[in-house]
Amino acid sequence: MESQPIENQAVERQPLTLQSRHSNPVVRALVSNPAWILGSFAVLIWLALLGSRPLFRPDEGRYAEIPREMVATGDWLVPHLNGLVYVEKPPLQYWMTAGFYRLFGTEVWSARLATGLAALLGVALIGWAARRLWGTRAAVAACAVCASSPLYFLIGQQLTLDMTFTLFLTAALVTFCIAQSMRADRVRCRRWMMLCWAAIAAAIMTKGIAALAIPAGVLGVYSLWQRDTEVWRASHLPLGLALCLALSAPWFIVMSQRVPGFAEFFFVHEHLLRYATTSAHRYEPWWFFVPVILAGMAPWLPQMFAAARNRAAVSPARGSFSVERLLWTWAAVVFIFFSASKSKLLPYVLPVVPALALIVAASISRMSVRVVRLSAMVTLAVAGILAAGIVAFARLAEEEKQSVLLEAITPGIVAMALVLTLSAGFAIWSARRGNASASLTQVACGWFLAGALLVGWCAAAAGPLYSAEGMDRKLEKRDPAPTHIYNVAYYEQTLPFYLGRTVELVDFRGELDFGLQLEPSRALSLQDFTVRWRAETGACALMPRSQYQALSKTGLPMTTVELDPRLALVCRQ
Repeated sequence: MESQPIENQAVERQPLTLQSRHSNPVVRALVSNPAWILGSFAVLIWLALLGSRPLFRPDEGRYAEIPREMVATGDWLVPHLNGLVYVEKPPLQYWMTAGFYRLFGTEVWSARLATGLAALLGVALIGWAARRLWGTRAAVAACAVCASSPLYFLIGQQLTLDMTFTLFLTAALVTFCIAQSMRADRVRCRRWMMLCWAAIAAAIMTKGIAALAIPAGVLGVYSLWQRDTEVWRASHLPLGLALCLALSAPWFIVMSQRVPGFAEFFFVHEHLLRYATTSAHRYEPWWFFVPVILAGMAPWLPQMFAAARNRAAVSPARGSFSVERLLWTWAAVVFIFFSASKSKLLPYVLPVVPALALIVAASISRMSVRVVRLSAMVTLAVAGILAAGIVAFARLAEEEKQSVLLEAITPGIVAMALVLTLSAGFAIWSARRGNASASLTQVACGWFLAGALLVGWCAAAAGPLYSAEGMDRKLEKRDPAPTHIYNVAYYEQTLPFYLGRTVELVDFRGELDFGLQLEPSRALSLQDFTVRWRAETGACALMPRSQYQALSKTGLPMTTVELDPRLALVCRQ
């Protein structure tokens, strides 16, 4: 039984009586294919989670505030953060979020909507590509693997640029695969390649020139590995590059004219130096993304290793196009590209996940039920690790913030462990009966629900420790209303969004340094602050707890509004 491929293990079922009662083709499709029902529930859960917890510092506050200021000021060309020019990244996602603000209002869920929709569209995109290339079974597997992978799920629920960037890169990848699979029809190939180049331009407008470097590296490595020289001609490089530049270059040109020093800051400081040096203070060792991938794709590691073992069996002759080899090349190049960088953050390697999901989907019909059973065992092991981790954390927690965090997330982590255990049990039972498709679905559902619990329960409970939500209401209740709100030796990224206004920066530069260079009068020293503070009666300030203690010792008059393990909110009166 264990050696039977998945395609031969589906349990035959009689058509449901309910199906025959409906003439509507949409209803018939839903009834006859439970994957549509599960997918619909997953989409509803995904969207509902977007507003389930406050914005977390720093990234979510930053990427919610920039579009808010676009809408408030009417300046959609030059991004601003806290009223200062902020051009570390291009504006495409800012424009998308600002558009959602106009449609739905400035809310937490609408701030995350661009990222959430990008994640859902990414899953749909690889499902569509898998169905076109390998059939319906592969499409379902691709969607299940991608949506339930922890790395993809969690980044898809966070407000960063990485998911939108990944969507456009994935669009470039799948349209390239489809274009190259129809090289004999030069007209259709060119049309698909133009879509590929347009997707690259959108990725550039989301996160910069890495969107061009990655496909270029993939194309070069793949053509050498597969000895496929025809891929260069079929990529329509002159026309494609012209389209890509026509779509992405205008904003950069206008910004170079309007913002002094933009070109050097954006291309040299934010790209070259950030990649090649430790100037961003995000240095991690070269192997940093190895555990990220292992943890981020944990439930599907057995399928990935099985696909790697079986890849030689499906590789076409050298010189012809190979979708599988292109996908493996994409995964390897993305991994190496970001591993070589001196600046690393967890989400950077996200574009690997859709490619790995497609790799698994391509070989799903050749995998034995034993591989799916291994995924269930991995799921059971992770449930045990979560339970043990809570116990260990409880014993090791020393700081007040750690104890508060532990108390907040423990119920949610226990619920996650329980869900994973149950899904693993059902999956093992289904695998023993030879129903590998059901087993795979149960593993995917377990991980998806565990991710939903992590985001909707644990993150929501821990929100007060990582967000300024609630501080805005405390400040609004002040009578009279605060004349100035200072951030001292610290910039709380989420506070301006919740306040709906910018704050005064004291003894802080950080990522706002470029904007402060353009407007040096906005940079207040600690001495400037103390002079202003003594002269004002209605000002408020937010500062690290250590700074609060230091200023208290100087006798600076302050009324404490809120004091948590990390921050202090004070007012003049």
